[in-house]
Amino acid sequence: MARRKNSNHNSPGLFDEQERVHERRVRRQRALFIPRFLREAAANTRLQGAAQDRAYEIALRWATLETSGHLPLYKETSIDTQFLDQIFGEGLGYHVKTTSPDAWQLEHK
Repeated sequence: MARRKNSNHNSPGLFDEQERVHERRVRRQRALFIPRFLREAAANTRLQGAAQDRAYEIALRWATLETSGHLPLYKETSIDTQFLDQIFGEGLGYHVKTTSPDAWQLEHK
């Protein structure tokens, strides 16, 4: 038996509204950097001088580990807390619950 071809109707589909909402959400999620937040973060001069140099050293150490082939030797879950602590904690100055119970910004899994 031959397959029937779907005829193209001009009437709205059953899930048109849901599809439009989904497309908008996906479009918004695709942006890695949201311009408004990027401008705000760029204007933030919290890290200057020695603090900025320290953050750069930590990020550079992780980049070196990756480019030298050391990171692929480990499971991601075995080093993720070290990454978070070093990059965000030591480098960028984020606080975890145990160091700042009232004003923390970083939470581990």
